[in-house]
Amino acid sequence: MAAYLASSRERPFADDALAACCLDDGVRLIAVRGALTAESSERLVTLASVQWDTRNPTCTVLDLRDYRDSSAGQYELLFGFVSLQCARRARGHRTYLVVAGQPGAAAALGYAAFGGDDFCNGVLLSGPDALRVAGAREPDRAWGEWEALLTATLEPAFLGALRAYLRGHLHDATVDSSASVLGMSSRALQRALTSRDTSFRRVLTEERVTRARAVLAAGETKLLAVAIESGFSRVESMNEAFERVLGSAPRDHTARPHGR
Repeated sequence: MAAYLASSRERPFADDALAACCLDDGVRLIAVRGALTAESSERLVTLASVQWDTRNPTCTVLDLRDYRDSSAGQYELLFGFVSLQCARRARGHRTYLVVAGQPGAAAALGYAAFGGDDFCNGVLLSGPDALRVAGAREPDRAWGEWEALLTATLEPAFLGALRAYLRGHLHDATVDSSASVLGMSSRALQRALTSRDTSFRRVLTEERVTRARAVLAAGETKLLAVAIESGFSRVESMNEAFERVLGSAPRDHTARPHGR
């Protein structure tokens, strides 16, 4: 794995929201985990701007198996990324999507159908098949190593368990109650979160924003109702959280129709 990554033309990148690397044959792999945040969207734009060796056509395989967002705003982010990279790549650049059987992937299929050839060149259920049509050498081996990279960079088990607990306790979760459920001391939990460059308050805020976005996407238009459902004490607190986490306002994530 180390030799494979060291030989890539582009240094691999991975965090809890995004992972990317470039194979020796010019095929780029990008995975979106969960939903695109303001930070991961900026990273996507950066990836679209990076200069590649343009002597041969290049290809991007967008791995959306763990994609968890179906809002119109996410469509705009994904479509904008694909359009931007197509504009900045050598002629002949292609983009393929890898999806799985979950709601976010179904949304991606809808995006692809709506965007047509401007959105992507194909949607596949198998990663190795996507690498095969992209022209990658040894697609099965390359996909196996990609899977290893994704597994090695996933958030630790305690953080996944914390998020799962918080999703059911958006109104009353505390550091102490969360640590108790996880079988940790409060201090140990805070140290573990600090080691991941995050905090209990930030993780709780992210989960509240995620819930609020789902409520908005479901058609709720009264911001006070959305705030209360999501664990915020005030609409102003929700607005501030959206700006901090997503760089946008709650009303940008409503279910009303959006253009491309």
